[in-house]
Parts: sequence; structure tokens; C-alpha cells
Amino acid sequence: MNKSLNKDKHQIINEDKKLGIKWNYILITSYIINLILLIYVYFKVKFNIIYFILIANAVIFTGIRSLYPVLEGKNICMYDILSPFTTRTCATIAEISFGTFLILVTINILIFVQKQKKNNILKKLEKICYFFIFLPVIANMNCWMGVSTNLSLFNSIEESLWTFYAILLLVTYLLIFNNINKKINNFSLIRNISVLVIIILILYILYMIFIDVPMYIKRYIYINSPNDIYKLSNGISDMFKCKLISNKYSDWNEEILWMTSYFVLLIPLLIYSYYINSKFI
Repeated sequence: MNKSLNKDKHQIINEDKKLGIKWNYILITSYIINLILLIYVYFKVKFNIIYFILIANAVIFTGIRSLYPVLEGKNICMYDILSPFTTRTCATIAEISFGTFLILVTINILIFVQKQKKNNILKKLEKICYFFIFLPVIANMNCWMGVSTNLSLFNSIEESLWTFYAILLLVTYLLIFNNINKKINNFSLIRNISVLVIIILILYILYMIFIDVPMYIKRYIYINSPNDIYKLSNGISDMFKCKLISNKYSDWNEEILWMTSYFVLLIPLLIYSYYINSKFI
């Protein structure tokens, strides 16, 4: 009977690992597809070195994290290849790059519209957008503090900044949508972009407000204790090694939804944004 139980347990563990590896294969496949898309737009879409570097950073460095999944805050790694410090560095480069890129795309649309129709509201929005280019940098500084010290308050600030960033973009595209007409060149394209961006941003903001930010605040209030908090130097040192190496699905299932969405869906949207941006530069 004990042998039978051990056999069943061993089989369950193996199935758990197979599921985890299959999930990783999905992420790897999406990365390969995204690289192909990046190469395609390099040759087929109007080239601009600044925008292409930003989008390439987002694709390549986000993809590295999908090849070797790591939970930086918990220092859990699927493989003993990249440390949490390395993947967090990749994430910082990618997130600052795509955060900056999306703002620049928005600014280009605002300038494109204003060249045809002077509008004081859109002019002010353009100036505000330049200022908020720094938001992704500040958000990532708080993320580093959160994952290195294990103090969830920093993570809640980080996610709040990204929420504020999204609200800024939402207001901007609502005003763009409200201030264009059929006399504007590329009217249909700008209208359709605005509608798509507005829908995506509303869903994102709702997720952040009702799920993500409250989760970190609850961790800070109810879970974090003085014994759980590290000094910054000690926390960063710990990020150079993994506390747990596991490819079991059960160790990743709580993170799979957001990680899959992040790695699989975000990059094609950014590449499409690069294509759209070519119409306004």
C-alpha cells in the first residue's frame, strides 16, 4: 500500500512538473514569434532608431524573463540560470523602454492632430505627457525597493504610479477622441486607436485599483512584519541567488495569469504600436 501511495505521489509530482514545463514552452514560443514580428517591422515599417531601440528593448528583455521565469520578490526561479537580480534588471530596462515609448507615441499623435487643428487642450496635454515620461523610472525605483527589502508598501506605490500613468493616458485618448473630426487626416485610424486604447486602459485601471494595488497594501498591513523586512544591501545581495528552484506548476499557478498576459499579449500590442507610430512621424 505504501509503495502504491509513493507511486501515486511520484506520478502527481511528475505531472505537476510537466504542466510547469508546458507553460514555459508557451512563453518560449511567444518570444520566438515576437522576435520574428520585431524583425518584420524592422524591414517593413518606417524606421526610426529611437523608437526601434525602445521597442527592441521591450521585446528582447521581456522575452528573456519569459525564457527563464523568476519571481523576484520571492526569489523563486524555474531554472538555476538567471538570478532574480538579472531578471529584475531586464524588467527595468523593458518597462522603462515601453513606458517611454507609449508616451512618445501619444505625443506624436497629439502633434499630428494639432498640425491640422489648433487645440489648446491638446497642446497642454502634450506638455504634460513630456513630464510624465519619468513615471516609469520612478515606478521601477519603488519596485527595486520592494523586491529587495520585502516591504510591500514600495510595491503598492509602484503599482499606484503605473495606475496613475494609465489614467493619464486614458484622459489623453478620451480628449483626443473628443477633439477630432473627419477633416483630420487619418481620422479613422486615430478614432479606432483611441477606442482600442481606452478599452484596454479601463480594464487595466480596474484591475490595478481593485486587485493589484489592494493586494500589496494588504500584504503590507497584515503580512509584513519587522522580521520579514531586509536591509537594502542584504536584500540586493539575496537577489543574486534563488531561494527555490522549481518547474512545478503548483509553485507558479498563482502568478501564471499575469505572467502569461504580460509576456504573451503585451509585446504584440507594443509592436503594433510601433507600426501605428510610423503613421504619425
